[in-house]
Amino acid sequence: MSVVFALTLAVGLRATPAHGAPLPREFENNGELLLENIPHELRSSSSVFRSRCAQCHSLNRPLEALATGLGPVSGRPFEAEDIKQYVVRMMRKRGSSIRRAEAMALVRFLVFVREVGREAQSRERQDSGSNEELTAD
Repeated sequence: MSVVFALTLAVGLRATPAHGAPLPREFENNGELLLENIPHELRSSSSVFRSRCAQCHSLNRPLEALATGLGPVSGRPFEAEDIKQYVVRMMRKRGSSIRRAEAMALVRFLVFVREVGREAQSRERQDSGSNEELTAD
């Protein structure tokens, strides 16, 4: 089974992110990152994500950005380079307990999750294109 199909993320109570784009179906569940579906080498990073990031804000924000590729507040692109900058910015915030090694692990994990989101979006576009062709006939 592909990681894209196996990885399931939740985004809380909202069915769509703040900027209105529908979330890929892989990102709709019951509020958990399913550890067994995350590559072994990234599992400890998943724990860091849940513990460190939730200290300051809901996990919905980064999960929505990762699902859609759009920043949680700005609506700007949110890809690998943006993820690195975001983690560094969060690490530097007063009261943040994110250490350098954890930040590096977070970036690897978040880039992986964004890739899952990108693949899901691509599949959603293909599915909706197929549905449009069927209804056009």
